[in-house]
Amino acid sequence: MLDLLVVGAGPHALSLVTRLVDDTPDLLTEDERVRMMSHGMKGKNAAALQRSHAVVREHLKKRYDGAAKLRERVLVIDLHGRWMSQWERDFASLQIPHTRSHVNLHPCPYDYQSLEVWARWQNRDSELWHMEQMDRKASNTRGYKGPFLLPGTALFNDFCRSLVDRYGIESLVRQGSVEDIRIVESPTKAAPCTFEVRLADGSFIATRRVVCAMGPGPVFRGMDARLPWWADELAASLDTAGHAHSCRLMHFVKLVPWLHDGGAAQLQGRRVLVVGGGQSAAHLALLAAHKGAAVTMAARRRLVQKPFDIDLELIGTWRGEFLQKIWNMNMEERVKYMRCVRDGGSISPEVYHALKEHVERQAARDKTIASLKKQKRNLFANYLVLETVQNMFAGAAGDALSKDPAVDLPGTREPDFAKLHSLMGRVVVPTELKEAYQHVRAMLHQASSIELIDKNTVRLALQKLVTSIAKVLGEIESAMSNLETKKKEMGGLELLEEVEVRSATWCPDSPAVSGRVETNTHADSQRDPLDAHVAARSENHGEIVAKFSSGDFRVYDFVWLATGGELDMNLVPVMASLQAQRPIPTAGGLPKLQTDLSWDVGTCQHHAHTQLHVQITRTCARTKTHTHVRTHVHAHARTHAHTHVHTPTHPHTSDCPLHVMGAFAQLELGPDALNLAGARSGSVLVARAILDRPSSSHTSSLKNSPKIRRFRRVVRPSGEERRAALAPHAAESAAAAAE
Repeated sequence: MLDLLVVGAGPHALSLVTRLVDDTPDLLTEDERVRMMSHGMKGKNAAALQRSHAVVREHLKKRYDGAAKLRERVLVIDLHGRWMSQWERDFASLQIPHTRSHVNLHPCPYDYQSLEVWARWQNRDSELWHMEQMDRKASNTRGYKGPFLLPGTALFNDFCRSLVDRYGIESLVRQGSVEDIRIVESPTKAAPCTFEVRLADGSFIATRRVVCAMGPGPVFRGMDARLPWWADELAASLDTAGHAHSCRLMHFVKLVPWLHDGGAAQLQGRRVLVVGGGQSAAHLALLAAHKGAAVTMAARRRLVQKPFDIDLELIGTWRGEFLQKIWNMNMEERVKYMRCVRDGGSISPEVYHALKEHVERQAARDKTIASLKKQKRNLFANYLVLETVQNMFAGAAGDALSKDPAVDLPGTREPDFAKLHSLMGRVVVPTELKEAYQHVRAMLHQASSIELIDKNTVRLALQKLVTSIAKVLGEIESAMSNLETKKKEMGGLELLEEVEVRSATWCPDSPAVSGRVETNTHADSQRDPLDAHVAARSENHGEIVAKFSSGDFRVYDFVWLATGGELDMNLVPVMASLQAQRPIPTAGGLPKLQTDLSWDVGTCQHHAHTQLHVQITRTCARTKTHTHVRTHVHAHARTHAHTHVHTPTHPHTSDCPLHVMGAFAQLELGPDALNLAGARSGSVLVARAILDRPSSSHTSSLKNSPKIRRFRRVVRPSGEERRAALAPHAAESAAAAAE
């Protein structure tokens, strides 16, 4: 029987397993970690707890034999059978250049500085992206003082591979898919239960402990997608049209695997509508544009810019205070708070700048093409006039303007110099040909007044000027062709903010529309909007006609939905099975886990009392004030009595050592549970439970030091500035409670 089975091989699992192998893992509490990362520790206190870069570099040179240490005790089950495989596939499919999390967030178990130290050690610090679009002064007032570096995708992936290699854990991963987890109750109350894990191939694995660290991969079924009302009807129409059109409408969860499997190759010259206003929508829009598609990104509201996907207060020096605020809430309040923090999605300043840059680059390119077309049109008209002058001077037929100027008809009579002067006065040539043009005009003037001038010289000068203009026309044609080619390769991008898609209809044999936009004018309003799109047959064998709140109708080949969704554990078969076997309280589709992220503790007659005890313990550990604890217990009990959650009433006889990491641990870890910050904080809690080490090995020898006690008094959150920052969130919670 295994000691531990980990489901998933992403950053959460990697952060946990490396902590089990490392001899000095980072098991710092969030409070201690925040103070160190925010540079709140100065002088000797900093030296006591914060490692130098030299020390971190020496540790990065160490190697471990994790396979030997954990052989036949620990197994990791992953769909792809390799560490970080899904993470790498997602970033590669969307061509994301860097992570959104800062450089101090990564799976290394030793020190938060490891990634930055490793990058500089490997001479790859150029792959650390500076957050140049971030207002540092504004972030400082909100408690975030750095770092202002984002690791590049290749750098982060290579760093994670180096972790797998250094800790020797590659062989711990086995390819497979977990279908079900059955709880095997212990015959005695003193012993915890065990588990029987069934894989998709029909095999079973017995284990004493399970950690569910699944991420939002292609088989992640825990997201209740938030779809527009018209999406179901459009999907039904596409299903009726046949399997070939099923990729026309896709949600983000299914879209990424499609892109990875070659779907991106179909985007050249296509029209794509991206519905959404968050980071995922922006990545999709940029990807499609880079693949040569004409992209429209439509968002119902103005695009919101945030450096990270949660508020800065939850990342900087005030993180501990805001987490304490979350822990003091009941479950329903936590769910509302975290939805408020996410605020419907946001875009990082770097990605927003990339969107705007693409739009501006496209506008500049279109402006240049329009200018070249105008130059070509004007120059070609002058070219025709000069050819006419050349033919007339050579004695061509009198009405040369009405004939083809390319035809050189020989004549015998003298040219009409008055008419030639009139025509030459209307000619406008490029600056570089102005001198030659003035020379020809002067020669024509002399030819009209001096009979002895060599008229053949004038004819040759005219011919040379016409040839020069033809050459300039060729250069303009070449420049326009290059710009048009680049436009097709780079595609187009249009941002529509505060515009909603009202409907989207599949037209299987819809004719193509002349131009990308058709406005629903007053004349068209008297008939069916789809009847307005009658021109030539579509080359794409059908298209999607979208109507916007602005009244415009546009046609597209693909509609991509990046509209987000809500997590629901009941949509994950494994968690639904666990909930059926051993129910625990839930709120907003999320499970209420224990403080170590375990599913349930045993020997409890009423789970609500266990929750209360956990909350008391946590509060006591942070406040050290018994009076405050007693007050908090009564307040929490009163609030908990009005919380609409599912609470089991049957007794549980044994502990259930199954831990949940990632998105479904939000009620315990906070709104960044799915992120790299959640990977670290979650792995610390689970590692402590597995290793039975309640305090950090890095600080255990120092926790009773007078310096550390003095430091804790100094850095304890307080002051008018922090209370002012908490006020808006307190008001939101009060309003939510009143509702």
